Amino acid sequence: MNTVAETSVASIIAHLLNTHHAYMRTELVYFETQIAKMCANHGQQRPELFTIQQLLQDLRDDITPHLEKEEMILFPYAIALEQAAAGGAPPPGSCFPSVQYPIRVMLMEHDTVTGIMARLRDVTANYSVPPGFCQNGADFFRRLEAMEADLKEHIRLENEVLFPLAVQIEESLR
Repeated sequence: MNTVAETSVASIIAHLLNTHHAYMRTELVYFETQIAKMCANHGQQRPELFTIQQLLQDLRDDITPHLEKEEMILFPYAIALEQAAAGGAPPPGSCFPSVQYPIRVMLMEHDTVTGIMARLRDVTANYSVPPGFCQNGADFFRRLEAMEADLKEHIRLENEVLFPLAVQIEESLR
């Protein structure tokens, strides 16, 4: 899914929901549980674990409502735009004057999440496993790095593919 011409809004959204949104929700639960154990077991020797815990809480607090806004507001509207264009109908009604309004909010929130991930990368020294950590600890850092990669692709797909396509469709209806 690299170009606007490759696929439909509905299929991009289905991919985002089934791949990236589902993954993020699963990983957030894992990280919350695992970092609590790590802080309890290693926090005295590794105080940076408490910073990681706080950053993961910040990530959860920012991304959870973000995903919900996409799923409840932006995605259904973008699909309705696509359906209107396919059926030759006028743009669907909404509580905002243009799809560009919720997209601007999503872009700002993407920047916030990207900033949190950059801080996590810094605090973890590029997701390096601290000396003496067991396999569970090593898995934690590996999964943090994988989550960052998934978020980058998730954000890229929305910013570079879905959002421009939704704007293009809306403009074609006006």
